[in-house]
Amino acid sequence: MALPSAEEQQQAKPAHQATRKMIDALFGFQHSAEVIAALLVLLSILLATLFTHDGLFPTLQSPNMSNYHRWLYDQFVLLSGVIPLIVYFGVRKKEGVPHFRRAWRDYIDANAKLKLYRYLKAQEKNKLPLLHSAVGEYICVLCFCVGFVCFYSIVTPADQARRGSFLLLSWWPINALIIGICYYGQIWFAVRLMAVRQISKRYLRFIQKEPSLR
Repeated sequence: MALPSAEEQQQAKPAHQATRKMIDALFGFQHSAEVIAALLVLLSILLATLFTHDGLFPTLQSPNMSNYHRWLYDQFVLLSGVIPLIVYFGVRKKEGVPHFRRAWRDYIDANAKLKLYRYLKAQEKNKLPLLHSAVGEYICVLCFCVGFVCFYSIVTPADQARRGSFLLLSWWPINALIIGICYYGQIWFAVRLMAVRQISKRYLRFIQKEPSLR
């Protein structure tokens, strides 16, 4: 897969900025996704120092997994089902807050414009972008999230194989960083799942208004 061009990266900046601002408005403080991810990883480290844990999933039954690894990955798998619920109820609770409503509208608008840009670039090649429809985007995001969680809950690193060992058994700060990034990404993906339908509607309206498509 080709890396995004400089033009594509520039076009994506407003959407990324709007997403960040909206998540901060949702949780009520700046850099909220990064802070929450860091706190969840620190919670795993604290629990690992206080309690011995046998692990709930096949991955954690490997003799190479330490108590720290078991807490880190078990907590990640379990919280993966909680984070989308927190985002869902948080968005519903703040729908009446003016500051959040503005941030939500900006988020929808910026991401719809980014989809329009990708649509126009694909049209130049007589193609459709990968995530053109709302249904396709739902399926893609859900498959990515579920697949990544299943990787950590099912794939057991073999004693004499390197496969999976780096992601699961590397030096503990690298483990913490990987899981922190996963928490961060899950917050972004959970927000996206909440907004897919509205983004798709706005995106289709942009297509209808685009002069070059008439």
